[in-house]
Amino acid sequence: MNNTPFKKRTDPFSTPFPKSENPVEQVVVEKPVVETVVEAKPIVKTVPQKKVVAVVDDANREKYTATMDKILRRRVKVACAQDGIQVSTFIEQACLEKLEREGR
Repeated sequence: MNNTPFKKRTDPFSTPFPKSENPVEQVVVEKPVVETVVEAKPIVKTVPQKKVVAVVDDANREKYTATMDKILRRRVKVACAQDGIQVSTFIEQACLEKLEREGR
């Protein structure tokens, strides 16, 4: 093997850059510092308040499951949220109105 000692590396930032034969004139343009102060406004998110609905266990009531079109269900949920009622109450009222219209 080669028995020559390793050269010690020097820090590249400790030695100045070599000067070139054609030095370029450097022009420093000072830009004015403009500070803008922007007031931070707190972000306030409104959370819809949940309404307390009394659940009545009545022997005359029965739980059911139904399927319906996704868009129709979305519209029903929006209408219920605007009126502040439950979806089940809305559907029950709609069924009663339809039965009364048809005279059944």
